[in-house]
Amino acid sequence: MKWPSIPGCQVDVPVVLRGLLDPEAAEMAERALDWLVMSGPMSISAVMPAVVPYLLRLAADPSLPRRKELVGLLLVAAALSAPTDPDNAWDLAVSGPEENHPERAQCRMAFAADAA
Repeated sequence: MKWPSIPGCQVDVPVVLRGLLDPEAAEMAERALDWLVMSGPMSISAVMPAVVPYLLRLAADPSLPRRKELVGLLLVAAALSAPTDPDNAWDLAVSGPEENHPERAQCRMAFAADAA
């Protein structure tokens, strides 16, 4: 993965992901991850689809220090990547048109490919 090629992505994504494995660094890594994968309170960033496969693998490990929080983040990502109903004015006002947020479709594809 060429992390710097993703808009808004930091070069140190692998360091953040490895930090999730370390009981002493996991809380700080989780906070850094939250900033990295969320572009606002109700939207995912372009980084999220690339990170989903790694997060799913990590969340499958019951010994992960902050597994509960990581699963919560994955649930938020799944909810925020749901398609926008173009006929629903409220949905469009909150989420914006689907064509303006390709990261949502990419995130859905990442979940479908790696959820098993």
